[in-house]
Amino acid sequence: MMVRKAVAVLLGIFEMAAISASAAITGVWSNPGGGQWSDPANWQDGAVPGFGEGDTADLLATTNNITLDCTVRLAALTTARTLTCATDAGLIFKGTNGTPARLLLQVPGSTLNFQPSCGITLESDLDLDINGRGGGYNRIGRFRGHYDVHFNRNVSNGSVLYATDSMPEFFGNWAFYHGYIMTGGGADVYGCTTNEMTMISLFNKAAIRNNGAATLAKNRRVYIDETGGVLMPNGREWRFEAENALVGTGTLQLDDAGNHGGAVRLNQPCETFSGRILCGNNHVQGRLILGAQGSIPNVPEVYLATTNSHFNVTNRLDGYTVPAGQIISGVGCLRGTFDVREKGAVILPGQATDGLRNRDGAMTVENRLVIREEGTLQWTLRKLADPDSGASAVYDYAVMTTLGEVRLEGGLLQIAFPVDAQTGLTLDPDSGDAFWLDAHAWPIITAAEGGTVSGSLRVTPSVYAHGGFRTRIADGAVMLDWQPGLGTTILCVR
Repeated sequence: MMVRKAVAVLLGIFEMAAISASAAITGVWSNPGGGQWSDPANWQDGAVPGFGEGDTADLLATTNNITLDCTVRLAALTTARTLTCATDAGLIFKGTNGTPARLLLQVPGSTLNFQPSCGITLESDLDLDINGRGGGYNRIGRFRGHYDVHFNRNVSNGSVLYATDSMPEFFGNWAFYHGYIMTGGGADVYGCTTNEMTMISLFNKAAIRNNGAATLAKNRRVYIDETGGVLMPNGREWRFEAENALVGTGTLQLDDAGNHGGAVRLNQPCETFSGRILCGNNHVQGRLILGAQGSIPNVPEVYLATTNSHFNVTNRLDGYTVPAGQIISGVGCLRGTFDVREKGAVILPGQATDGLRNRDGAMTVENRLVIREEGTLQWTLRKLADPDSGASAVYDYAVMTTLGEVRLEGGLLQIAFPVDAQTGLTLDPDSGDAFWLDAHAWPIITAAEGGTVSGSLRVTPSVYAHGGFRTRIADGAVMLDWQPGLGTTILCVR
């Protein structure tokens, strides 16, 4: 009997030891003065997390910085202060029961500060969340692993994720929700030494800001959800080398932070993206470059938001044929040869199709623009006013300026009229507005020194009940005339 009791006690001890060895630790930081991760004195009950399966760490109690002086494996980590990763230390994240691991940064106050030799290794997917407003850069030296990172930020302003080094050992997919990532100073921040394709997904206008990288490597793609995304070249030419490097249907904004002349270059055809491309906004320029093989056949609109925003196709030996259904709009610069020959291909100086108000200036043709029979130049009269109606006249009608050559080979000139804000009626010549009782003339294309304009367009519509439109060339400019009582269809650009 005593032998059986002794055996039972020993079995119970071994069973408890096994349970203890396998049980996950919930480590709660207890030293408000900060300190070393590996020191049991800094943790409640001396329980140091990170050396077993499913461990979690709560660092919310401290008001000072914590140094990660060892490599730990966690299923979840929550912090509200700076966590500094020392040399040769690091974080390994592994979720439990097939669920993603979680890294939660409570801001203001939470900042990750990892040296370039330190980093995060993934043994499962990771949910990286930032809650709150404010906080500094969260610097991650490296990511390693084949799993996916879901980056969430729950406010419009707050901390960013800053990659301080290239990540040749990370082959997972990124998904950014509201947040934004700043790349590091490596030549290729998303470097990838294999042929394994990975995706960077942008949701809710999440952004990637280039802080030193030259290229998004040939094995990287960017997905833009219907809620939109932002690429910020930040003064550099940011090259996409992959075929179909852009994917999705959302609006992609190219936002060159600081107006340093940066650009996004697509060096291969991109048939998998069907969202609008906004080159800048009303305050910041954006520039799009198509390489020798670059094309965007399914993009419905390229909008040049500022006079320093560019759409550059000079690298294409055959120029750029604007696809059917594509609109190039705004007040920026067209560089290279643009051929508007397809039905539904439109050049729209002065504003975007959604009516965004532009900064002062006109769309500029730097080299060559040809508008052929099926192509369209859309001209917008935003206000019933003559060109000399005051300082605000730049907003009253749209203008195109050429530094090179504009050839008009029988394409359409489509006129868009203002709408009365009170009645909602279109103020065209048949509206009865007294403005149309007098003759008017607007310059729709002007040639700067060295620029030329030639050919003809077909005005549509040209004739109304009480007059008609026609065009003429005068002093190197294409003028659009309104003549009361003109009752025949006339178009003469000679």
